[in-house]
Amino acid sequence: MESIHQISLYGSDKRQLMLGKLFEEAGVSVQYLEESRGIPEIASCQVSTSATTILLPLPCPQSLYEMILSCVEPGYRILGGNLPASFVEQCTRSGAKVYDYLKSPSVVIHNTVATAEGAICEAIIHSPWNLHGSDCLVMGYGRCGSVLAHRLAGMGCHVTISARDIIKIAQAETYGYEILHPETDVSRFRFLFNTIPAPIIHETFLKKLSPEVTIIDIASAPGGCDFDYCRKHEISAYLCPGLPAKYAPKSSAEIIFQHIQEIFQLQSKGKML
Repeated sequence: MESIHQISLYGSDKRQLMLGKLFEEAGVSVQYLEESRGIPEIASCQVSTSATTILLPLPCPQSLYEMILSCVEPGYRILGGNLPASFVEQCTRSGAKVYDYLKSPSVVIHNTVATAEGAICEAIIHSPWNLHGSDCLVMGYGRCGSVLAHRLAGMGCHVTISARDIIKIAQAETYGYEILHPETDVSRFRFLFNTIPAPIIHETFLKKLSPEVTIIDIASAPGGCDFDYCRKHEISAYLCPGLPAKYAPKSSAEIIFQHIQEIFQLQSKGKML
């Protein structure tokens, strides 16, 4: 791979390991690291004689962010997804170059497919009901919610969308989905999929649901569901982060790898990072 000879790769899920394999196939020397081993010195690369390239896992634990910050130096190049703004700011102040590949619309859009399919897998695993013929509520109709709704409808589910934005509501209606209204009888839903990273599935709402509902929360941590209430009342509710790495690690790795290749190709031309 042009402009990079070696990379420090943190994390050991299947997607991250497959990313490492793709780098190796491209001629890059990969050092597989666990969080506790620290950041090794890496041989110089074409862009900077002091550059160290680090690929963080997704999701990345706070302890690893703190470790990186404790030893980051000018010339370091750090790649990851959903990086906290404070982490990016501190690294930048230290002279490091940071790139969040989930800021790329193309990566996010391709990633939603794996997320949606993974959410469906989780629903099948955790529910005694077939998805086919079931009433399903999808909360949020953004990139992920819209792809998920399309997949569910294709499986013969009766899909209802919860959204506030009038444009999103209109888009959902054009696909024939029902829209959640205050008077909607939510006890009929066998499945609830949440994509909204806000506390919207609260006690008042949960009391209206069927006790046999299965809730799959795929929003960013901590999700949007009151999981404490669900545990106390034996409601099946699951926070499901990192679904692409779990259910489609090879596809997800290829999406990220292709985008990172583009980053370094642009970098070598002086157009990026």
